Amino acid sequence: MVKIFQSIIKGCFFLWIFAALIFSACSERDTGMFSQKSDGSRNGSMQFTRISLMLTEAGTNQTVHVLANYRDFDGEGGSPPTIDTLRLRSHNTYVGVIEIFNERLDAGQEGYDLREKIMEEAETHRMVYSYSAVTGHLDRILVGTNDLDSNGFPLGLEYTVIVTTGPEALGKFKIVAYRYNSVTKDNDNPGDAVIFNIEFPLRIRG
Repeated sequence: MVKIFQSIIKGCFFLWIFAALIFSACSERDTGMFSQKSDGSRNGSMQFTRISLMLTEAGTNQTVHVLANYRDFDGEGGSPPTIDTLRLRSHNTYVGVIEIFNERLDAGQEGYDLREKIMEEAETHRMVYSYSAVTGHLDRILVGTNDLDSNGFPLGLEYTVIVTTGPEALGKFKIVAYRYNSVTKDNDNPGDAVIFNIEFPLRIRG
């Protein structure tokens, strides 16, 4: 009788361990874009493998005049990302879009095109662009947002880049993607979660 009781206790213990592991695995599930917890809250991380900047000179009929890619297929802790140099010309205005992909998924699968997801949740997202000079003047680049969310606040998936007149210069073109979790989005406040913060090397031809 004692042995039977011990066997029952041992069996219940292993069942409890198994249930705890299952619960832990289900408490945070991968949505393809964010790490989403069981209560529906999200952190600021986005699972992406490629970010593409596609710019066209204003007033031209070309589809894409400038293309720069940020690629990081294996994510944090893996190989360093490969980052193209963004090459712009002095005294020019460009209109651009940003594309964000998770290429670990198949094209067409939910979570592959993250731009679409951000557009659906525009009221809680914002892209902020900035420029820092390595050589030359700090005011060589001006960036403006072209798209708004349904409340009239900037989104930043579409933007305009104005390059002022001057000699050749080097710099960094920075993009910070914010998510608004517990703060209200407006024209001034950044989100309380950073989805990504990346820099493209920038070369301005005189």
